[in-house]
Amino acid sequence: MADKIPADCLTDGIDQTALLLMAEGHGRRNYMTHYDGGTLAAVRYEDFKVPIKPGRSSLPGIDFYNNLREPGEKYG
Repeated sequence: MADKIPADCLTDGIDQTALLLMAEGHGRRNYMTHYDGGTLAAVRYEDFKVPIKPGRSSLPGIDFYNNLREPGEKYG
């Protein structure tokens, strides 16, 4: 199966087969990164999400959401 992974993709070595193919209820990691093309767009850690947007200076604009308490992400 490793021969199917594109050469330009990084892998972390954590097997997620049970989650993706066997409908196991949870993955084997407590975080996930989201990319928009090649740019990091958000990081999720357990119940929390930090979207990363262009900021006003050289620093990125970020918000912090608790998706368990407020899944609509209206109040960062």
